[in-house]
Amino acid sequence: MLRWRIVRQGNAERGFTLIELMVVVAIVALLAIVVVPSFMSSATKSKARTETAAMFSEIAAKQAQFYAEKQRYMGALGTAPNYNGTTTCPTAVPSADYNFTTGCMASSNEWTNLRIAPTESALRCQYTITANVAGTGFTPPTGFKNSQQQLNTAEPTLASSWFYIHAKCDHGGGTGYSEYFQSSVDRLIQKKNEGN
Repeated sequence: MLRWRIVRQGNAERGFTLIELMVVVAIVALLAIVVVPSFMSSATKSKARTETAAMFSEIAAKQAQFYAEKQRYMGALGTAPNYNGTTTCPTAVPSADYNFTTGCMASSNEWTNLRIAPTESALRCQYTITANVAGTGFTPPTGFKNSQQQLNTAEPTLASSWFYIHAKCDHGGGTGYSEYFQSSVDRLIQKKNEGN
């Protein structure tokens, strides 16, 4: 009588060795070190762009309404009837989200008089509005161009009232701020140090 015998060769159901697993873990860790900061930087830029574009649009629209009522743009409430000057909120660049409505819309201030309605409840940027009357000019904040595309150069004396908006954002606790600028003379939003 013949008997068949099944012979196994080696260990057919062998798993990964510890060294192979350690190599895979090291590769995944290296990829995470490279990819995560890049992803965070992209998310930071996107958040800053989205927030500032919405707020700049809101402020510009409310400035247009204020101008229709007063024939001036709002800069500082205390200088009525010309409203020239600067207002900033919050007073320092925030390193965490804040509520614009409760933090900036106190009674009898510039933001309330403009009737600003933020598009998000939690914001992360500081906003500054500067305005003045016809016959004056302004210099954009450092690092930005005037309407003639000249860096750090004063805008010529303007024949009409004007305003500009400057935002500083600290989205990642970095050493610098992402900054954004737009004026009533040039509606292009300029960016500086975006993502820092």
